[in-house]
Amino acid sequence: MVSSIRDAQVRAFLSEGTRTGKLSYLGVTNGQPLVAPVWFVLEDDYLVFNTGKATAKGRALARDPRAALCVDLERPPYAFVQVQGEAEISEDPAELVRTATAIAARYMGADRAEEFGRRNGVPGELVVRLRPVKVLAAFNMTGLSVFPYRAKASLRSAGLGPRREPPPLRDGNRRGISLRAKASLRSAGLGPRREPPPLRDGDRRGISLRAKASLRSAGLGPRREPPPLRDGDRRGARFRSLDGGSVTERCGR
Repeated sequence: MVSSIRDAQVRAFLSEGTRTGKLSYLGVTNGQPLVAPVWFVLEDDYLVFNTGKATAKGRALARDPRAALCVDLERPPYAFVQVQGEAEISEDPAELVRTATAIAARYMGADRAEEFGRRNGVPGELVVRLRPVKVLAAFNMTGLSVFPYRAKASLRSAGLGPRREPPPLRDGNRRGISLRAKASLRSAGLGPRREPPPLRDGDRRGISLRAKASLRSAGLGPRREPPPLRDGDRRGARFRSLDGGSVTERCGR
C-alpha cells in the first residue's frame, strides 16, 4: 500500500492519459476539508499544477501548504495513487508559461498547448508544486487474481499488467485460429499449406464419385474393372457360354 513517487508503476499510473487529480486542501474560512479536480503533470518528484491566486485553492495553500492529491482508475480492477505532501508556490512569469504549456499539452493535445499556455500563464496565476511526503498506491482493488476478459483489457489499456501478444505461428499450429483466418494465412504464404493426403490403391475415403471418376480419367488411382464372367452369369449386357467347344455370345436379359 505505501509506495514511493519514484516507483516506476506509480509514475506510469500518474502520467497515463488525461487522468485528472483530485486535490484535497483545508478551506480558509473554517478549515473544512475541500476537494477540487486539477490538471497536473509529473516533473521530477513533484506534481505540478496551476491555479489562480485569488481562488479558494490558491488562498488555502498560501495559508496552509498541506494538501493531498489522488488519481484513480474508475473501471475494473480499480486502482489509485494518493500523494500527500506540502505545496510550494511560485509566481515566476516564465515558469507560469512553461508549466501551463506542458499541462495543456497533456490535456488538450500538442497542437493547442501554446494557445492554452498563453491563456493560463498570465499574472494572477500560480505555479504549485506538491512535494510528496507520503505516497499510497493500490493497483487492484478487486482483489481478484484472475480477471474476466473485460477487466484484463482494462488493465492493459491502463498500462498495468502485461500486454497480450499473439503466440508465434508454427507449422501445423491451428489452435485459436478460425477457418477464415487459416485460409487468409495460406493465401498470404504464411503457415502450412493444406495438401490432400497421398492416394493409395483402393483408398476411397473422403472422395466423391465425381472426384473418383476424374482421378481414373487422369490415370490416377485404380481403374475400375468389371468382375470376371462366369458360366451362366447374366449380369450385365453379355455373357459367354461354351457350346460344343465353341464360344457363342448371346445377349442376356
